Amino acid sequence: MIFRTTLKSLFSDSNEPQAHKTYLNKIQRKIIKANEQFETLNKHHFVPNVLCFLSDDFRIDYRALGSYLKGEIDLITEKIDIQKHRDGNAYSAVRNIDLYIWLRYDLSPNYFFSRNDERFVYKLQKIFKIDNIN
Repeated sequence: MIFRTTLKSLFSDSNEPQAHKTYLNKIQRKIIKANEQFETLNKHHFVPNVLCFLSDDFRIDYRALGSYLKGEIDLITEKIDIQKHRDGNAYSAVRNIDLYIWLRYDLSPNYFFSRNDERFVYKLQKIFKIDNIN
């Protein structure tokens, strides 16, 4: 199976505080940029779009991506709804990417499906040997 993939790195800026909004904006900018690339190469979505993330900042990890995709930050004391933030500028970009892969510092992956396109989900699960889906 052929698929389109792009890799985005999230680098830390030690002078920048890492509030929820800061890292969500970083993730969102990378998703929008990747989608622009996918639109150029795979405009009619004949093959799945796969986006991989790497982060050198321990404060931005797979949980941040999961919260972004879910549209909710789950704190111990409350849940913060971020769907408006996510769906504002990145609505179509988030949904145009079939699979998100977050590679942790030890290169072990976390997988997130954003689409349930029957043409791709089963095949991607088989290719990447995905047992559990976030």
